[in-house]
Amino acid sequence: MEKLKAKEHQTKEDALKMLKLSRPIEEWLADLNISDAQVDYFKGVLETNRDVRWTFAFVHAPPFYSPMTDKKDPGNFLKIEALLADRPFTIYSAHTHTYHYDQRNGRDYITTATSGAMNVVRPGAMDHVVWVTMTNQGPKIANLLMNGIINKKGPPEDDDLEAIGLYRPKA
Repeated sequence: MEKLKAKEHQTKEDALKMLKLSRPIEEWLADLNISDAQVDYFKGVLETNRDVRWTFAFVHAPPFYSPMTDKKDPGNFLKIEALLADRPFTIYSAHTHTYHYDQRNGRDYITTATSGAMNVVRPGAMDHVVWVTMTNQGPKIANLLMNGIINKKGPPEDDDLEAIGLYRPKA
């Protein structure tokens, strides 16, 4: 049990070392692109499924957000957004191991954190699963944490969860 506790409470210096090691991957993330063939495939799927109440798109790495850069619209992702423009949708991604919520054009864009993988203390780091309940008004989204439940925007500003390495929304 002591070994487990020691692993859970890494120092800030350990966290910074981990972030430094992961930086090249996250910098590369900003250069991800969606090919023309992928855009065509996506267009075909949307045309085949015109009469849905809501569209959920799942991508491994967020093509619209990188925690390491300000670049938010690389490559063909704007074409994907244009194909979705006339329907309600939510975009989910992962890869960064940090939670990030954003709204673009009135739609939810959510990058999930981890669900039990190794994590270090940093903004957006948390172990969670996303619970989606579909209603007539659209999805209701909640994050089920190892130690509680928060809504899609994360804990309130006055919550001290950041001190123990859990998510705080970016201003």
